[in-house]
Amino acid sequence: MIVIDTCLFYSNFSYKDNNHEIGRTIFNRILDGEYGQPILLDYVYNELFSLTYVRTKDFTLCVKLSKFLNDQVNEGIFDMIHTTNETFWKANQTFLEQDIHNQKQFLSYTDAIIGEMAEWLNASYIGTFDAQFHGSNVINIIF
Repeated sequence: MIVIDTCLFYSNFSYKDNNHEIGRTIFNRILDGEYGQPILLDYVYNELFSLTYVRTKDFTLCVKLSKFLNDQVNEGIFDMIHTTNETFWKANQTFLEQDIHNQKQFLSYTDAIIGEMAEWLNASYIGTFDAQFHGSNVINIIF
């Protein structure tokens, strides 16, 4: 099972992203099932649309992205998982207790959710380019 971070989704869809080529390659490997069942979290979905519109100002891209994700979930290719109350509060604690002076390890709120949900789901992978997941409880990180 692989929990996919916002940055990996975005790199796959945005031709202007610095990680676009590697993102597409990794994303295709995910779709081929190499890392198990891909997981789309509700917080990642939210962050992805905010990020996409803020960076591109391309609402048409948001519509295409929505259709793609909706199709993937409806076809069972992605599992859409909603954050549980227990995991939400654990992520909240993780976020609030981190060392704000260590910017290399600083987790955004969504990243805290991703880490806690990956642990709760017993996921083997987080698909991300973000270095702050190093040292987390997740077995492997792809980039």
